[in-house]
Amino acid sequence: MDYAKTIINGYIEIHRRSCRRHDCPIKYASRRSVIIQKRIVEITKTKLKKFTIQQKILLEIIHKLYTLGINMFPRNTQLRIGFGLFLCENLEMLEVGLRQFSRAESLKPPLDEQFIIYRYKKIIQDEIDSSLTNKKGYENTLDFVKKAQFNKKLKQLKRLQEKSTQIHLEFWSQLQEPNPDLVKLNDTGSKINSSMTQIEKIWNDLMKISDQQADALKIYGRFLIEIVNDEEKGESLIKNILTLDKSSKKQKEMLGGKEGITSETPIIIGDCDIKRLGYIR
Repeated sequence: MDYAKTIINGYIEIHRRSCRRHDCPIKYASRRSVIIQKRIVEITKTKLKKFTIQQKILLEIIHKLYTLGINMFPRNTQLRIGFGLFLCENLEMLEVGLRQFSRAESLKPPLDEQFIIYRYKKIIQDEIDSSLTNKKGYENTLDFVKKAQFNKKLKQLKRLQEKSTQIHLEFWSQLQEPNPDLVKLNDTGSKINSSMTQIEKIWNDLMKISDQQADALKIYGRFLIEIVNDEEKGESLIKNILTLDKSSKKQKEMLGGKEGITSETPIIIGDCDIKRLGYIR
C-alpha cells in the first residue's frame, strides 16, 4: 500500500513539473487543494469521501485525458466506450455515461462493439430505472459493474459444475465395477476434491457480490442435491429462492407491478440442430 502511494505521489509530482497545459488538474491542486476538491465534485456529482486527495486528482486527470482524446478523435467509438465505462464505474455518473454509449452507437461501430454498447446501455438503463423506482428503499439490484462481474462468475460456476459432474459420474462408474481399481478411484477422488474446492471458491465470490440472486441459488442448490448429495444445504438454498420470490412479488405489488423486461428486448436464437448449425433466426 505504501509502495503504491509512493508511486502515485511520484507520478503526480513529475506530472506537475512537466505538464505544460494551463488547465492541468494537478496544477489546480498545487495552487490550492480546496479548488481541486470543488472541481472534482462538480465533475462527479456524487460522494467521494472514500477517495484520498491523490485519488481525486487521478480521477480528474483520467477524466481530462478522455475529454481531450474525444475532442481530438470524436468518431473513435472505443474511446467513447471506455469513457462511458469510466464515468459509470468510477464516478457513478450513469446518465452521462449512457450518453457516451448512445453517441458511440450513433457512429455505426463494428458488430462486436455494437454488442458491447447494447449490453451496457441495457444494464445502465435498468439501473437508472431501478434507482428511480426504488427511492424509498425498495432496492435489491446490483449496479451495472457488479452485475457484469456476477454474470462472469456464474458462467465459471456452471462450467466447473459440469466438469465436476463428469468426474462424479466417472467415480461412481469405477466404484460399480466388479474389481474397482483403487489407484484410479484415489485419483478420481482427488479430482473431485479439487473441483469442489474450485466450485466453493467461485460460489463464495458470487455471494460476496450478491447473495440474493435466485438463478445462482437454484443452480448451486440443484448441484448440491443431485450431484454432491448434500440435501440439507441444497434444500436450504432452494428455500431461500422461495423467500426471494415472495419478497419480489411483494415489491412489485408495492411498485405497481412494473416488469423490468419488455417485449422490446431483442433476442437472437441460434439453431443447434446438426443440419441447421449456426442458423440465426
